[in-house]
Amino acid sequence: MGTESKMQHVSETGIKTGLKTEIETEIETGIETGIETGIETGIKTEIKTGIETGIKMEIQTEIQIQDLSFSYEKHSRKKGRAEIVKTDEKESHMVLEHVSFSIQQGEKVGIIGSNGVGKSTLLKLMVGIEPVSIGKIHILGDEVTQENLARIRQEAGYVFQDSESQLFMSTIYDDVAFAPINYGLDQEEVERRTMDALERVRIAHLAKKKIYQLSGGEKKLASIATVLSMEPKILLLDEPSVALDPQNRRNLIRVLNDLSMTKVIASHDLDFIYDTCDRTVILDHGTIAADGNTKELLRNKELLERNGLELPLSFSR
Repeated sequence: MGTESKMQHVSETGIKTGLKTEIETEIETGIETGIETGIETGIKTEIKTGIETGIKMEIQTEIQIQDLSFSYEKHSRKKGRAEIVKTDEKESHMVLEHVSFSIQQGEKVGIIGSNGVGKSTLLKLMVGIEPVSIGKIHILGDEVTQENLARIRQEAGYVFQDSESQLFMSTIYDDVAFAPINYGLDQEEVERRTMDALERVRIAHLAKKKIYQLSGGEKKLASIATVLSMEPKILLLDEPSVALDPQNRRNLIRVLNDLSMTKVIASHDLDFIYDTCDRTVILDHGTIAADGNTKELLRNKELLERNGLELPLSFSR
């Protein structure tokens, strides 16, 4: 082989070797880049999924109502369980029929409707004052049954329409301390919870005042405090603004808006609902007629009138 041929052969070999090396290097680099990108993408996806899952877990369903129906038939109690005694169909009146909805942690929900549509009954069913016989209610994951009532009533506090039904001790302090004492908490914890509850409703200065000396507004705040002393996650209020004068009504609105827990308020007072609730459920003849944003529903004159209601006074002037 001549010198020129040898040089050509060496040149071709070098080019081939260089190309091969370059291709192998590119392939290796591509593989490494692909692996790194895959790992990074996987990590990002995992982090994103973890964050989304965490957010979903954080937004907890606190009240779940499934296909709930109820009628005021005669009830009897046997061994701590409710039993329905069937009556003639003409005597039976369905107050609620196939009601289903859920309430998430921190929601402020108004329940409205004309007389007799089941607003108060619905709240009573949530804490077992009336027995659930058809359908299911879950409060913070626990089904509302006789066996679970003690635990449920620690987590979901019910404020009666009539404050006199909730206040039976001699002073405000004694009434607010009653539930913590009966749940076996020690004296220091009872005192802490009692004073904290009174401060949250802005009547700590009335702690030693006699119940009979209280105004209607003070009694309403005291009855709310009796529930808050158990530090519930859910607050249920039945017609809280009834019989309050304008000043006490405004004060109650401020107090409720300062409370961050989940709230469900049944009321005829649509202006009160507008000022305290983000979401509203309209009941009509025992069923859900509408469920949505309070400001939208309570401005809808046609919808309200169709369900036996009128625009809030602040919009009808």
